Formats: sequence, structure tokens, C-alpha cells
Amino acid sequence: MRMIKTFKTAVFNVKFSKRKGNIIDTQMRLAENAFYDVIERLAHHVEPLIKLNKEQRKDMLTRLKKEASQLIKPHPLSNASKSGVVADAIAQISSTVELRLTGQDAKLPTRNNRDIDTYDIGMDMLVGSLDLESQDLAKQLIYSKPYDGMPRPLLWLRTRPSDGAMLLRDGLGRYFVYINSHSSKSKFSKAKVVINDLVNVRTGETENFSSSTGLLLPIQLSKWHQSEFLAKGKPKSYRLIKKADGYILAVTFEFKAEKIEPATYLGVDRGIDKIAAFAVTSKKEVLKKDFCDGNELRDYQKECETNARKKQTKGNAKYIRWRGYTDLIMHKIANEIVNTALKYRSQVVLEDLTNIANGHHHRRARFARKTNFNKVLSRQQYQKLQHLLNYKLSYVGLPTPLFVRAAGTSITCNRCGNYDSKNRDLNERSLFLCKSCNYQDNADVNAAVTISMKGEWLTTQFDKEHKKMKNRFSDWIPLPS
Repeated sequence: MRMIKTFKTAVFNVKFSKRKGNIIDTQMRLAENAFYDVIERLAHHVEPLIKLNKEQRKDMLTRLKKEASQLIKPHPLSNASKSGVVADAIAQISSTVELRLTGQDAKLPTRNNRDIDTYDIGMDMLVGSLDLESQDLAKQLIYSKPYDGMPRPLLWLRTRPSDGAMLLRDGLGRYFVYINSHSSKSKFSKAKVVINDLVNVRTGETENFSSSTGLLLPIQLSKWHQSEFLAKGKPKSYRLIKKADGYILAVTFEFKAEKIEPATYLGVDRGIDKIAAFAVTSKKEVLKKDFCDGNELRDYQKECETNARKKQTKGNAKYIRWRGYTDLIMHKIANEIVNTALKYRSQVVLEDLTNIANGHHHRRARFARKTNFNKVLSRQQYQKLQHLLNYKLSYVGLPTPLFVRAAGTSITCNRCGNYDSKNRDLNERSLFLCKSCNYQDNADVNAAVTISMKGEWLTTQFDKEHKKMKNRFSDWIPLPS
């Protein structure tokens, strides 16, 4: 039985005494100073990294991690904080290099440029992260959001008392987090924390130990957290984040699902009138087709963008409400697609809209062709849907989406293969009417069927020996007479 690993992050509220808050604030600022010290001393490696291939970059980042471990030694931090700072610094360098390779004007953070907003990019990366490495890259972008006087978060990568953190539960069903917070040479090490008969959520074993370098903090979590995260996953890493109104703990959980071999294809068309039209096909037969109407989201988005332009700011409450609203809609749509894919055991197929999905705040990828559709289709929700599908599909054991070229999917008839721009009525863009066989359907639904079939064509008609397709897609579509 083959298993697929996925990672999801849960956020918990943390409350504690003024004394513990003083310890944590001190450690956060010490760790922040150490982080910028390491970043500044390794910054000259960014340009050479950009010129390397993927394997060479990986090797060089491994060497930089060892160098960072030496640089961090003199700093008065706990073992866990030192490991966290090194991981943060290397992940930040790696994410900066990756963004530069996609054509964006990314720079390493410094003590003086903490006003660069990379929150949205990070959130998009986070929801699609399928491994710890990509999660770290995403979190670096999220936690580099505009500086508001708060220190950088503390990170724990291990689950042991000496240099890590762990989720614990007592006999009354209350939950705590133990963190290795400060150095044994710190003035805070005079007071010991004693752990008696607390259950380690990750292992299920009872923990009994004392520590002069740690803290035990109560956390607040819901029944949903208990059933969806604690019961199904294992804690992997921890971040303690200070906000203006308190502290939150972000815990990354590892999940495993039995791998499902696809038996059908599910094509998704990300359009304008319909946010997501989808269709399930098998051997050119349509098993299901449906769509999610995007008119409400589109109208609300335009209203928010208009208001944002009037106020000349992105930081207003209207913008924040828009972010939450679109996230909710995208999650609902992704859930519907994943549930359908699970029912039909489908390989999800998406159009490759890489250049279209880049927002106005992104540069076009190097060597990517200009497109006049950017202003119309450059909407964050399309990219967000892709990322949501990535992790939600893996979570249930299905493969991540297969991508096909977007060219021609909206004007190709999925019945006869006729490829003609006249198949789309200029006066009624939602209608698809084939000029060859008179097949008629909603234009986005027709495109979803075509995308699904294109996925099947790519996977079944590729000649591995000669490394080319056995036939043209338009010739393959029609059923044998």
C-alpha cells in the first residue's frame, strides 16, 4: 500500500502570564537580531545561487546551512531557537532566489526594509505546500509582511524537551505546548518547569521531565481542531507568533493518505462567467459536468478594487474582508471538485494559465510571451484554486493536478474535434456552438470537457520511444464511426 504525505497548518491562541510573556518577547528579539545577522552575512550568495541549476542550488544551500550554524553559535539563544533561526535564514534565501527566477524583483529582508508586503504570495504558496521545504518557503513570505513593531516568530523543528516543542494533553482534556525557549545561561533558567503525566499528542506516550530552559503554555483549540488535526495528523513543526492583541501558535501537521490510482479524468475550466466549470470523462464519454457560478464573486471583487483605488490603500478593512470572502468561496469550490474527483477516482486536469495567473503586482516570468488577457484574467482566485486543489487532492490520496496547454480549449468541440474561433458567439460568450457538427453547450462546460479529454489524450497517446504524440488532439477526439 503506497501512502502520500501532506502537510497542513493549524493556528491556536496562546495565553500566559506576564513573566512568561517577558521571556518570550526577549527571546523573539534575540532571535530576530540573530536572523538578520545571519542573513546579512550570507546575502552575497544570492546572485551565485540564481545562476545554478536545481541540484547545484540544493547542494549550495546545504553548505550555507552549515555556514549559518557556525554564524549562529555566539548568539545567546536556546538550542531550538538557533536551529529555527538557521532554518528561517536558509528558507528566506531560497525563497528569494526562487522568486527572482520567476522574474520578480525579490530582495532579502533587512532591518530597514520590513515594509515589503509578500503576505498574499506566501499564503498562496502555503495552501499548496505538499512538503516541509515548500511550507518553509511560504511561511518566510507570510512572516515578512509589513513590519508593525512585532518581532519575528520563534520556530521549533523538533519534538523533544532539549531543543524542540511538543503538544501535550492532561487528564482533564486540556492542551498545552511545551517549548524550549531560552538558553541554559539565561537569567530565566533559574526557574524550572516540571512536566508530570502529560500525554504527548504526537506519540501518545506519557511525558515526565523537568527543564530549566523551557516553558509550558496553555493553548486554546476547538473540537474541530481535535478531530481534523490532532486525531488525524502528527505535529511536525511549531511557530509562536506575536500579534498586536496577543500570541498565536501555528503548528504544521503531517498527514498520510492511501494513494488512489485514477480511473477517470476531471477537467476544470477557470473562466470569467463561471469561476470553475468541471467535467468528468472516461474514454471520451462524459460522466458528469457541472459548474460554479462566479458572477457574485466577480462583482464583489470589482467593487472592492474600485473602493481600494479610491482610498489609495490596501490596508483598509474592505480589503481584508475581500481576502476572507474570496478564500471562503475558493475553499467551497475546491471541496466540490475534490469530492467529485474522489467519487469518480479522477485525475484532475487544469489549464496551464501561468502567465495569465500572474497579478499586476507580479512580473511576467522570464521568456513568457506577453498577453492582452492579463487585466481580465489576472485574478488571485484562479491561482488560489490551483493551490487549494494541490493539497486537498493529496490529502485524500489523489494525485496533484495535471496541466495542459490552455490554447484552443475554449474553441475546440469535444464531440467532433472542430477547432474554430467561430464556435464561440461574440455576442453571447457563454454559448458554445460548433460550426461543424452543431453541438451546443455552455462554453465553460464545453471547455472543461475538452480539458478533461486533453488530459486523457496526453497520458494515453504519448509515444515514449519517439518522444512525441501519436496523433493530433483534434483528430483523436471523435469517436470511431
